[in-house]
Amino acid sequence: MDKKTISQKLYFMEGMSVDKVVGFWEKLTN
Repeated sequence: MDKKTISQKLYFMEGMSVDKVVGFWEKLTN
């Protein structure tokens, strides 16, 4: 991913709750 895409994903995740972020990462790693 380029920097723009990464920054957009980080910005999006900052607006989410911790539980949602953890669940999101669990989906990626599973």
